[in-house]
Amino acid sequence: MNWYDEEIFGEDNGSSFGDRGSSTKGNKGTSFWGKNLFDWSGKGDNIIDKVKLLTSVKNFVKILTGKDIPVKYSTDSDQSFTDGKTISISGNVSDEYDPTIGLALHEASHIVLSDFPMVRDLIENPSVILDKKYVKHTGLMKSLWNWVEDRRIDSWQYENSPGYKIYYQEMYKKYFESEGINKVLDSGVLHGKENVENYMTHIINFTNPKVTLDELKGLKEIYEELDIKDIDRLKSSKDSLDLSCKIFDIIEKYVTPEEMRKAEGDAQGDPSEGDDGDAEEYDGPISGLKPGSGKGGKPVKLGPNAKKELEELLKKQKNFLKGETGKEKVDEETNSKVNALIESETEEVGVSEKHSDDEGEPDFKVITVNKVTKSTINSGIYSVLNTYGENQTEDVKRGLVLGTQLGKRLQTRQEERTLHTPRLTTGKIDKRRLSSCGYGDEHIFFTNSVDKYGDISVHMSLDLSGSMHGAKWTNTMISAISIAKAASMTKGIRVQISLRYSDCISGHKEQAIVINFYDSLHDKPNKLKWFKYVSPAGCTPEGLCFEALMKKIMSPLLNKNSLFINYSDGYPGMDGLGHDQGIRMTKKAVDKIRKSGVEVLSFFISRGGNDDIEEFKQMYGKNSSSIDVTQLSPLARELNKKFLVMGKM
Repeated sequence: MNWYDEEIFGEDNGSSFGDRGSSTKGNKGTSFWGKNLFDWSGKGDNIIDKVKLLTSVKNFVKILTGKDIPVKYSTDSDQSFTDGKTISISGNVSDEYDPTIGLALHEASHIVLSDFPMVRDLIENPSVILDKKYVKHTGLMKSLWNWVEDRRIDSWQYENSPGYKIYYQEMYKKYFESEGINKVLDSGVLHGKENVENYMTHIINFTNPKVTLDELKGLKEIYEELDIKDIDRLKSSKDSLDLSCKIFDIIEKYVTPEEMRKAEGDAQGDPSEGDDGDAEEYDGPISGLKPGSGKGGKPVKLGPNAKKELEELLKKQKNFLKGETGKEKVDEETNSKVNALIESETEEVGVSEKHSDDEGEPDFKVITVNKVTKSTINSGIYSVLNTYGENQTEDVKRGLVLGTQLGKRLQTRQEERTLHTPRLTTGKIDKRRLSSCGYGDEHIFFTNSVDKYGDISVHMSLDLSGSMHGAKWTNTMISAISIAKAASMTKGIRVQISLRYSDCISGHKEQAIVINFYDSLHDKPNKLKWFKYVSPAGCTPEGLCFEALMKKIMSPLLNKNSLFINYSDGYPGMDGLGHDQGIRMTKKAVDKIRKSGVEVLSFFISRGGNDDIEEFKQMYGKNSSSIDVTQLSPLARELNKKFLVMGKM
């Protein structure tokens, strides 16, 4: 079926997209795959949703084109939607997602199919590619070519990517079937007014079922010349330009020379101009126009207010052809934050206490930062990461020194011990004892056994809630740094360090946050110095963060040679997560980690006194330790005990 069909185009094509009430206006496609992804509350801007939409659009564009075309938010209201190399999308993500995706796909198709050198000639030096009579009407020719070229590339996309049809349908509804345009076309107020502007109005809206071909002389002739249902016969931008010239010739036949002169250059004339005779003036809102009022009975002439409103409606459509879609700009600060979030591979992970994600909307959405870059820290998005943490420099140095000392105590993992056992009755023959066979000695065999250690993975999850502030955090940070540094000196140990707390990102509701701060597989030990930029804040969403960790960051580590080290001062909870529920979910998550084959070592961070150690052990197990994590000897004993048992082959 062709991309354009009067019976279905712009209408619901029967696809089984989810219905989320009024929030799905313009979001039929997005609400299907993004029902648990976006914030559908309509409460306004959400920087996390901006990240998710931009990431989704990038994926769609890459799938469509097979190219890594840069996609970004518009930071300049005059910037075209595409320059042939990049795509800019609107920063408004609280309204309609589908038309935004449709526009991005549309512009991606331009990048793939359109001849941009030819486009530059058409704009900057039209005499190179056009005859003289067309050059005099450069504005009209650019508009005609834009429209024809758009239909050509849309046909290609619509045919080759049927899964994206819904986004095109929503885009066309928004830009070509608005209520105001429908009222104008249905009323017939432009009937019989053959000027350049009115021809363009009808041509632009040929995909709108409200257009009738008897409105203007030659309109049917133009429609037949276009033959939209067979538009894929055009194979190039030059073919689109040639067809645009034919349409120009038809328009020129029915428009007076005076009207054509008015449309020279970039001008196209006044849509209300024409022979109104004794027409009755209408100067109310466009929404008040009656169907057929300009055709039957007394013709209707638009008054100044109605004319101004019509001009604005038509201007929006023309701007669409130019790639100027009234995009909402994103300020530089927000744009910097969005880019930082994308660079850090930030996403949301759904977590529920009693059902899996595919059984319903998750109870909580945990923000997961998969890697930390300098942009992540400099952006100021997360309250626990800041550039004014230089006062922790000495503590970081202490952790690195302790790590070097600890690394020397873990060197036993790197040693291979071979045990030679001679004088056996089975095994390999000991050539030096072959002569004893003549004396009836059967103990001429030996065996060699090698003790060595396989690779192991360590994930340290650090409680970064506000209650950890001060000595608790200092001790935790020094301990984590020392372990990571020691592991970097020891063969076969991969270390990850994640931070967990709660935060309100860009004024949004409080959420659990997991930050994968360090991963020895990708990061050098020098990155441990970045701990000077980390300081505690927020609440203690333990179980939520552990669930998110297992789904994303820890997933490659869930095996029998893995160790999960937890640092916490207990008492889980945050807004929406009660203390009792926090204990249940933490215990459930820790049990799940153990069942997956991971060893669990949990350190209770205390400053002395009754700090709910029994409640802590309820969540993390009876073996939870309250040792001073900065004391080298007991820490080394604990780690050696785990490492030597876990990694032995």
